[in-house]
Amino acid sequence: MSVRVLLVAAHDDARAGLAERLSRSSEVELVGAVCGASEARSFTDPRPHLILLDLHEDDDSERELCRELRSMFPSPLVVLTSFMTREHWSELQAAGVSNYLLRHVNTRRLAEELSRLAALDSGTNPLADREQPKSRGGREGNDERSASSGAA
Repeated sequence: MSVRVLLVAAHDDARAGLAERLSRSSEVELVGAVCGASEARSFTDPRPHLILLDLHEDDDSERELCRELRSMFPSPLVVLTSFMTREHWSELQAAGVSNYLLRHVNTRRLAEELSRLAALDSGTNPLADREQPKSRGGREGNDERSASSGAA
């Protein structure tokens, strides 16, 4: 069973590129790729297991978007970003973000992390009983980080 992901990205090129990357993975079923909260409202069947939000700015409007998405979906909200500071991470957590990944994570690792993060949400996610992806014995370089490994 694959993890159902709703991709939210304001920039057309970023949304298209991420959608293409995610569609290459058998672990991810992309249920939609939308520009913002108003378009996301229509994705209730099937309900996504996880919302992936591509962040480009650290501003109040993006934190408000996080709050809107969290109010619409019980699913975990994961942000994809170029950088993360402790202060930014604290603000995003307060806005309902469950975790983050750095943008330059490779496609295979991105799919594995999305699947793992969706499975952590046992209260709303049928994937919770699914076996976790196995580590291959080390990191693939320093090209990814999640909140569980600490903010920069």
